[in-house]
Amino acid sequence: MTIPTNASTSSAKDPKTLLKGKRVCILDDESAPIAILEANLAKFGLQTHSFNQPGPALTHLRTDRPDILLLDIMMPEMDGWEFYTTIRSEPELNDLPVLFVTCLADQELEREMEQDGLCATLSKPVFSDQLLEKLMQLLG
Repeated sequence: MTIPTNASTSSAKDPKTLLKGKRVCILDDESAPIAILEANLAKFGLQTHSFNQPGPALTHLRTDRPDILLLDIMMPEMDGWEFYTTIRSEPELNDLPVLFVTCLADQELEREMEQDGLCATLSKPVFSDQLLEKLMQLLG
């Protein structure tokens, strides 16, 4: 007698299977980090919409809510923390997972950001394995 295997159980553990087709919004005022993130996210089968200004990004979040937001902290027009506070005040966006991607290395700030369980931080430069780990933490 053979014991049937559950194929969905084994594929559910595969990050690419879990993440494939998920929609990601990226907000960063610089094009180089956006390009790096887009390339890494494409490897995992994620769809991206990228913005370098907060206004259009906020409009996109309101009209076509993604599965997660990747957000830079240091931006000139509106910093990432202010943007985060704005989306948390909106009922339709207050539970959107957010991954802060930053060059700041402040562990106290990281702990504060991660308190609600809906966000995490990732330091620049971004490495694929760390990005994957954070995505799985927030989406998996």
